[in-house]
Amino acid sequence: MAKIIVVCGATGGLGGAVARQMLKEGWKVRGITRNKESAGAKSLSQAGAELASANYDDVKSLETVFEVGYPKIAEPVRLY
Repeated sequence: MAKIIVVCGATGGLGGAVARQMLKEGWKVRGITRNKESAGAKSLSQAGAELASANYDDVKSLETVFEVGYPKIAEPVRLY
């Protein structure tokens, strides 16, 4: 069974770096993005990641992405 990890902010700088490194290490990556049609999302998908669309302000969309059994990595959020 493949190791699976969910990466929040997978098309951003930090999340993208984490997702790509995890792919290199043999993990199955589920990357969360708001827009699966963005250039960053398409690039990550071509690298082997599964993409999931979610919005941090929509709890239901996050519940769908974070199914039981998926480890989670969250991108740090800057507070203003």
